[in-house]
Amino acid sequence: MPISNNMESKMKNANRSTVSQSRKTIAPVGLAKNLPLKNPPKSGWKKASDWQTWKSQLPNAYTYRLRVTDSKGVPIPIVRVRGNDQCGLLYIGETGIKNNDQSYRGEKLAHGVTDQVVGIAVGAHGGAKKFWTDGWHARLLAINPSYLLEFGWDEHEEEVNFAAKDERLPESQQKNQVITNSGKGLAMHMEDALIHDYEQNYKELPPLNSAKSPGLRDRDRKTKRDVSQDVKDIV
Repeated sequence: MPISNNMESKMKNANRSTVSQSRKTIAPVGLAKNLPLKNPPKSGWKKASDWQTWKSQLPNAYTYRLRVTDSKGVPIPIVRVRGNDQCGLLYIGETGIKNNDQSYRGEKLAHGVTDQVVGIAVGAHGGAKKFWTDGWHARLLAINPSYLLEFGWDEHEEEVNFAAKDERLPESQQKNQVITNSGKGLAMHMEDALIHDYEQNYKELPPLNSAKSPGLRDRDRKTKRDVSQDVKDIV
């Protein structure tokens, strides 16, 4: 039941994205902009209640998801504004090294949704707090008393990618450039793509998300460098 490398050739093919005039960001090529929500995280799905057994596996920067399943690991559909989310997603988030202490946020969410005292405490993960204060535990119990929460993540490391060309400019003025993005920046980009995909499908955010992702940056959230500092011409 549902609940409520020819280099020149590669560059020409890779650099078709238009730089957003309003956000003025340069997107990295090579990271899909609309990632199917049905694709499982690369880590696989792990029981949130077992967070102490897998927390040491968490990388420095990653995009993470929380879903609900039955006792056999089959997702429980969630009623949304438009249709049912058959993936049972509850939360989409990201984290990365920021003062070298942020990779714990995944375990913080998993711990918080499986322990109410932790989940509603001061400083708790926002998604965990919403899980308890919005009554999701009670709703899930009413549908399936043996429901499970599962957690998974996709790791991101610093990458150098071809930068998207500004196609508003004449071709003679366009440059072949690369951009360096931190793992944190790429995690934010994937989070933005997943949440955008979710909103496009269901016309609202995942149940435990409170705000949209900021997406790719004008200033890298880890290095604090702006786009102009991270873009270099290919010579």
